[in-house]
Amino acid sequence: MFDQVGETAINAAAKNAETFGAMDFRDEELEVTCRAVRALSSPARLRIMCLLLEGERSVAELTRRIDNHTQSSVSQHLGFLLKAGIVENRKHGTQMRYRIVDERVQELMVLIEQIFCSRHNGVPVRLHTVGADGFGR
Repeated sequence: MFDQVGETAINAAAKNAETFGAMDFRDEELEVTCRAVRALSSPARLRIMCLLLEGERSVAELTRRIDNHTQSSVSQHLGFLLKAGIVENRKHGTQMRYRIVDERVQELMVLIEQIFCSRHNGVPVRLHTVGADGFGR
C-alpha cells in the first residue's frame, strides 16, 4: 500500500515539476514571488497574515492576538509587509487598519493555513513541523 501511495505521489510531483519547468517566468514575476516568500519567512509575519485572512485589523487587535510580541514589534512586521506590497493600510479614526492587498498572497496564505496552521479559538497557534520520517509533529 505504501509503495503504491509513494509511487503515485512521486509521479504527481514529477508531472508538476514538468509543468512548472515549462512555465516561462518573467523577471518581474520572479521578483514579486521572491518578495512575497521573503516577507512570509518570519513566524510573526505568518501569524499576522493568518489573522489578516480573517479581515482587516488594527495593530492593537493584532498585538492582542499574538503572544510574546509588543505593539512596536507588530508594527515593524506590518511595515515589512507594507514595503513588500502584500498588505495595505488605511486610517480609520485614530487607528491604522491593515488588510491583505495581494490576492495571490491571500490564496497562498489560505493554502499555508490549510496545510500547516493549527487554530485554537480562531487564532493560529503553531506551525506543524515535519520530522525526518516525513510525519508531522
